[in-house]
Amino acid sequence: MISIIISLYFNMFRQLLWIQAEINSVLLFDFCYSIAMEKKYIDLRKLNPAQLFSLRKKVIQFKRNGRSTVDTAQILSLNVRQVQKIWTAYLAAGEKLEKLRPKACGRKKESCRLLEDNEIQELRCALITSSPEQHGLSSHLWTRDAIIRLIEQEYGKSVPARSMTNYLKEWRLSFPQLVWRMGFSEEQYSALKIRSQKESATLYRLHARNIAQVEHYEMKSKCGAMRVSFIPAEKPVDAIYAIPSKGAVRFLVVQDRSKQNRQMDFLRRLMEDTNSAKTIVVLDNFRLDDGKRMKQFLARNSNRLEVIEIPLTPSEDL
Repeated sequence: MISIIISLYFNMFRQLLWIQAEINSVLLFDFCYSIAMEKKYIDLRKLNPAQLFSLRKKVIQFKRNGRSTVDTAQILSLNVRQVQKIWTAYLAAGEKLEKLRPKACGRKKESCRLLEDNEIQELRCALITSSPEQHGLSSHLWTRDAIIRLIEQEYGKSVPARSMTNYLKEWRLSFPQLVWRMGFSEEQYSALKIRSQKESATLYRLHARNIAQVEHYEMKSKCGAMRVSFIPAEKPVDAIYAIPSKGAVRFLVVQDRSKQNRQMDFLRRLMEDTNSAKTIVVLDNFRLDDGKRMKQFLARNSNRLEVIEIPLTPSEDL
């Protein structure tokens, strides 16, 4: 009986010691963590290459002057291991400070471009001076998908849609995002949308935009040196855009026609590309020519085409 009582007391004492050890370990961890949090080190990942190289030079300077690793780390708010790594890399580089300069990270600019420079020039020229059917494409106006098919047909390259969007922005052929219902009240837009659904019509906003390259400066690296070149402005070139309420943006650029012929040709192509029974066009900072032939064209296509005008507002694109 006495032995059983002794063994029970012994087990209870051992459990108490184990609990006390666990409490001590937790308190020790909290103490170390609080000390580590109070000491804030420099995060080297957030420094740019110039700042990182300057910090490395200071570490080498302090070590050369005879300071210890711990003192250097405390003065520069660095971890001791970080100072050791910088000094070891300096010795491994043959004590050449220039070899501690950070190297450029990531891929080189324009290293993963899918199109060559000559292909880009040819393609942009084709988009400005021709229409899709001249290249054997089924569409009558340029869209992102039509340009992707043209690249695959001419150069045998498959360009993702996102990359094509970036190319169009670079060539100034993309159209900035806009609020489609802009210029309408909530009641007017709702009524127009309901009417378009009843008549099986497609809604478009027409907009004209100058796509010519503006004058700018361009920096290029050549033989290790940065060179600045001046790019002059191009002659003004207007593109007509049809922005739907939902779907692909369509555009066309033709320079060798009069304004009236250009607008009539664009509206005709837009009706042919639209699969719906009727096309409703909202003129957004865009004015149709009021010539005789334009009036006759609108009268002939009154069943398939409806034009809604919004008062013009000042715009740089015009």
